[in-house]
Amino acid sequence: MAEPFQKCTKKPYVFYIILCVILSASVSPRQLIAQDDTEVSHSGIDIVHYTIVLDILHFEKEEIKGHTDLQILSHQDQVQKITLDLLSMNVDSVWIDEIPVNTYVYDGTHLNIYLSEPMNSDQALMVSVFYHGHPVRDPVWGGFYFTDKYAYNMGVGMGSNPHPFGRCWYPCIDSFTDRASYDYFITVDSNNTAICPGALEEIMTHDDKTRTFHWALQSPIPTYLSSVSVGDYVGFFDTLPGRSGDIPVMIYVFPDDTNRAREAFKDVGQWLEVFEAYFGPYRWEKIGFVAVPFRGGAMEHATAVSFSDRTFHDNGGSEDLLVHEFAHSWFGNLVTCATSGDMWLNEGWASYCEALYKQAAYGVQAFKEHVRANHLNVLQVVPEIDQNIPLFDVPVHKTYSRTVYDKGADAAHTIRYQVGDAQFFKILKAYFDAHAYQSMTTDNFRKFFEQYSQENYTDLFNFLIKDRGFTHFSVDSFQTSEISKGFEVRVFISQKLNGANGYTYGTKTELKFMDHQWNEDLQVTPVFGPQTIATFTVPFQPDLVLIDPEEKISDATIDEYKVISEPGDYMFTYPYFGIRVDVLTDSLFIRATRNYICPDTSISVAGGYILDQTGYWTIEGMMKPGLSCEARFFYQTFKYPGNDFLTMLKDRNWFDHLILLFRKEPGTRWNEIPIIRLGTNAAGVLSTQFVENGEYCLAVKK
Repeated sequence: MAEPFQKCTKKPYVFYIILCVILSASVSPRQLIAQDDTEVSHSGIDIVHYTIVLDILHFEKEEIKGHTDLQILSHQDQVQKITLDLLSMNVDSVWIDEIPVNTYVYDGTHLNIYLSEPMNSDQALMVSVFYHGHPVRDPVWGGFYFTDKYAYNMGVGMGSNPHPFGRCWYPCIDSFTDRASYDYFITVDSNNTAICPGALEEIMTHDDKTRTFHWALQSPIPTYLSSVSVGDYVGFFDTLPGRSGDIPVMIYVFPDDTNRAREAFKDVGQWLEVFEAYFGPYRWEKIGFVAVPFRGGAMEHATAVSFSDRTFHDNGGSEDLLVHEFAHSWFGNLVTCATSGDMWLNEGWASYCEALYKQAAYGVQAFKEHVRANHLNVLQVVPEIDQNIPLFDVPVHKTYSRTVYDKGADAAHTIRYQVGDAQFFKILKAYFDAHAYQSMTTDNFRKFFEQYSQENYTDLFNFLIKDRGFTHFSVDSFQTSEISKGFEVRVFISQKLNGANGYTYGTKTELKFMDHQWNEDLQVTPVFGPQTIATFTVPFQPDLVLIDPEEKISDATIDEYKVISEPGDYMFTYPYFGIRVDVLTDSLFIRATRNYICPDTSISVAGGYILDQTGYWTIEGMMKPGLSCEARFFYQTFKYPGNDFLTMLKDRNWFDHLILLFRKEPGTRWNEIPIIRLGTNAAGVLSTQFVENGEYCLAVKK
């Protein structure tokens, strides 16, 4: 175990501090790694540069040894103490401006250095800390790892507070907001390679069969984006044309994974092209990835993304993960969240970038499929596993939760279309120009959008980011009357809430008007509160009014439409609906929506039924004469966690009594329709030849 304390000076007041620290410390440094560190003050100073000089030679001992030089700048007068974060190391000595000092206290968690003369504003000094020891791991995820062949760090500690986890391998100010440039001098065995952020400046070979790798990162980063990986790596190198000049590409993998790596990274040039088009120039010294023998996942270390070697064995699923990490070059690395409560700015947006890349590389349909799959997970699974928490200011233990990643992507999707594509990407490019290498709060992020667009997004952010749950928009009904310029259409829009505390006011919603001649007209209206009545002039008399037809709002629905021109079986995967078309005389337009909201039972239910309170379907289509088809409504108990209705059926063995109710529109009576039930209690389908526009709901008789 590391020697936790150093005797520092004979001054009485310092001795008293040391004595209090010793008396209060009853646990070892390794037990302190998950403690709440938010009260520790680093006020008054800024670290502008780290030079990390380490020997990483003894994998069997799981030990590192060396020193770190910290160039420190004071931002205020009379700074008398420098507090650095450092976990469970042996501190061998401390130097200030190349002079050894003994006025410091180290308790295994913080290194407090007392200055003989206070620092004043804009004064600089260099602190050198010599240390050795066994770097620790976070109890949940992250920290420093050794295997028999590899040594590496993962830069965040998911079970620690604060989450930045540079302190497990070098002294630092471990926060999201303190940024610095870096030099790394990592000495390793001659058969190993050391990879760090930045550009490779030099490889120095020594007589003792070791060599030192010098990497330099001029772009300032917070500590959690700093990294080192050591092992018998094979490197792949290239140069790509970026918008600001040529960009080196350096990818390091295990010797057995070279062919898999070539396939996984074959499109890295396209990743660069897509995201530079969306967000502006790539601003880092290189594009870098390095494989590590981690159990899964990845970490967006700047220019040296660490990813699990298992990624290559993920049956083609590696692209989303690697694209996500590359997107952090803008969201998270270039502009970093200011606090753990703002983490959706990093992870939610990087998650949405997976969908954006699919749109650019594979088309709109692939984009929609990705967004639907994510949104379905957000509706069905995330509220239960995360207790329906808001996206902003999440509890510390939920910083890296599915809410932050998946619902964060949902929120980004909605913000995109509320702002509009024409403005959205312009704003993001301006955002990265204005705030490069800075930290950002959620409120300041919103204000930037408002200032650039001259729009007010307070209500939107309050609902999407700061409230919990979801809104639900639907067209209750519409009325038409002929006028000289066409038809006046009065649309009645309902807004309901699923787990949310308040309604949205002003959310812009698209409405598509359609008639049997396939005429279409798209218009936009804001929705205010629980009921909105909006009037439109349409050049034809509509038969359908579809709300949010292109799924631009991440509300409590999953919907999908198809145009069917020939008989066959058609599956609407995410709404859990299918249709078999036997005969049709003209092309069929049909949209299926799964509504994740309690069905309206304010009108008495004929026959006395128990309805599925977790949701229902809406079917909207052009049902022309001569159509012969069968609709299929699917249920899967494992797809509905927390669904009391399906749990009740299972517990009471009532699946044989499962029926389907229908009503033509909200405000009318539910009635039973004929069905054929197929499947098991775990999964099944209710089929019916009764196919009309309206709402459908699972039920059983009381």
